Amino acid sequence: MEAAEEEAVCTFFDELQADHSRSDALQQLILYFVSGTRFQRRLDDFLRPRLRKGIPSLFRAMRSLYFQGGKAELVEELLLRYIGYLEQDVSSFGPRVGEENGSPGPCDPGKEEPPTSLLFTLMITAYHFDFVGDTKRALQYADRAMEHTPTLLELYTCKARIYRHGGDLQESAKWFEEARQMDLADRFLNTQCVRALLRVDDSKQGMEKALMFSKEPDSPGAANLHDMQCMAYESCMGRSYRRQQNLGKALKMHCETFRHFGDIAEDKFDFHNYCLRKTTLRAYVAMLRMQEKLYSHKFFRRAAKDAISIYLQLYDRKARGEATADGGEGGEGKEADMSAAEKKKLKFKKQREAKKAGGGEKQPEKAASGAGGKVKKVDDDPDGLKLLEKDPMEEASKLVKTLVIYCDLDPTTHVITYDVFSRQGRLLHCLQALIRLWQLGSCDSLYYKLIAPLAHFCFVADLEAEKTPSAVRSVILSELAPVLKADGAFENVAALRTAANGIVDAVEQRLKTTSDLPLIEVLYGLKCLKHAGRSTAEFLAGWSPTGAFALKDCGKLLAYLGEEHGKDSAIWTRFKDRCLESFPLMTFP
Repeated sequence: MEAAEEEAVCTFFDELQADHSRSDALQQLILYFVSGTRFQRRLDDFLRPRLRKGIPSLFRAMRSLYFQGGKAELVEELLLRYIGYLEQDVSSFGPRVGEENGSPGPCDPGKEEPPTSLLFTLMITAYHFDFVGDTKRALQYADRAMEHTPTLLELYTCKARIYRHGGDLQESAKWFEEARQMDLADRFLNTQCVRALLRVDDSKQGMEKALMFSKEPDSPGAANLHDMQCMAYESCMGRSYRRQQNLGKALKMHCETFRHFGDIAEDKFDFHNYCLRKTTLRAYVAMLRMQEKLYSHKFFRRAAKDAISIYLQLYDRKARGEATADGGEGGEGKEADMSAAEKKKLKFKKQREAKKAGGGEKQPEKAASGAGGKVKKVDDDPDGLKLLEKDPMEEASKLVKTLVIYCDLDPTTHVITYDVFSRQGRLLHCLQALIRLWQLGSCDSLYYKLIAPLAHFCFVADLEAEKTPSAVRSVILSELAPVLKADGAFENVAALRTAANGIVDAVEQRLKTTSDLPLIEVLYGLKCLKHAGRSTAEFLAGWSPTGAFALKDCGKLLAYLGEEHGKDSAIWTRFKDRCLESFPLMTFP
C-alpha cells in the first residue's frame, strides 16, 4: 500500500477505535495494513499493555504477521529494544517509537515497570526466535526467563515446544514432564505430556499418564479411554505402535476410532425420534448436516490413512513371503499352493479355533463381574493379532471406498487409492484416481502428488497384459491424453509411454535446476524417477538443497533415502548433515 493509503486506513481504524475503545481486534487488524515505522509504532501500542499484563498467548496473536515481508525483523527489533530498557536499573519499555529524542521516558521513576514485564518479554522473544527457526537464540532467551522466574509453568512448556520444533523430541518430552510435575491437577499439561511421550514412543508411560484423569485409572488396555472416545489419544498411540513395528496394536487403536464413528452414525436413529417428538427442527437439521460429512472428520481421515498404510505394509510383507508381526508366515506362502477346497477347509478351521478361543474367555469375564457387580469387558485380542489375520487388501479397499466418497477433495485420498488398487491390478480404478489428482492439481501434469503415481501407472503397471480387455486399454489411452498433454488419444501403450517420458524429463529438469524446491516435492520427484526406471544416484550426489526446510519433510526424505540407499551411504549422510544445519538438535532413529 502507498503511504497515503496507509494513512487513510489508520484514520478509518482510529475512528472505529474511538467508538469501540475496548476492542482488541481493531488494534490487531490495523497491523496487517501498515508497514515500516508506522507498523512498528502501532505494534508498540499493541504490545506494551499486553506484556505489562502478562498474556502467555500473545505470540499466537502475532504469528500471522510474520508471513508479511519485513515485519518479522521489525518485531524482533522492537522486542530486543524492550529487553534493553527493561534490564536497566529503572525498568521501563523505553520511549515510544518515533519519540526517542523527545522524552526522558526510560528514566522516569513514575513509569517503572513490574518485574513480570521483563519476564513475559523474554518469553515472547523466545517464541519469536523459535518461529523464525533460530533454535539456539530461542533457548537462550527461554533460559534467561527461567533464571528470572523459575516457577512460571508457561516457560517450561515454551522450552518444550522449542525443543520439539528443533527436532529433539526426547528433550521436549522431558520438559513437558517437568511442567506436568509442577501442576498435577492440570488436564491440559497432562495431555501435552502424553502427546510428547508418544512422540518418543514411550507408550507405557503415555498410557499411564493418560489414564490419570479417567474414572478407571487401572482399566486394562486403557479401556476407559476408548469408552470416552479419546480419538486424539488413539491416533497418537496408533502411530507410536506403528513406529515400534507393533502393527497389531496399531491397527487395534485405529479400529477403535472406526468404532466410535460407527456408534455416532447409529445414534442418529435415536435422535430422529427425539427431534420429531420435541420438534427441535434446528437441531435436527444440524444433526443431518453433521451426519452427511461425518466420515470427512480429521480423526477418521487420519485413522483411515494410517490403517491403510499398515494394511499395505502387511500385504507387501505377504507378497515377499516375510514373517508377519504375529510370528506366522506372511504371504501367499503355503496357501498359494493349496487348492480352492483346501483353502476353504483352512478357513473353517481358523473360524473354529477363533470360536474356541472366544469360549475360553468367558470364565475371566464372569470373574471380572463378581466383585463390583458390574460386568467388565474383557478384551479377547489385546495385541490385535486377529486383526492381522484378516485379508489386508480387503480391509484397505473398504476404507478407501469410504475416503473416496467423503474425502474426495483431499489429494492424499487419491494417492492412497492408487496405492491400494495398483496392487490389485484394477486399472480403471487407478486411472480414476490419477484423473482426480490431476483435477485437484489445477490440471497441472507436474503437480507433485500426481507425478509419482502417474509414472508408476505408465511404466510399472502391466498395461499390455493379455488379460487386460481391449476396451479397458482404449479407455486408458484416451483418458490419459489430456493428463500427458497429448492432442488426442494415444494409438498404443508405446506412444503413451513416450509422452510420459516427456513429463518425467520435466520433473528431472525441475529437480536439477530448482535448488529451493520444497523437500516433499523432491521426495515425490525421486519416486517418479524411480518408477520411470531412471537412476537418481547421480542427481543426489550433486544435490545441494537451499531454502527453508520443514522438520517433518526432512524426516520423510531421510526415511526414503535410508530405504533406497541405506543409512550408511554417502547420500544419506550428506543430507543428514544438511538437515542438522537447519535443525541442530534433530535426532535420528
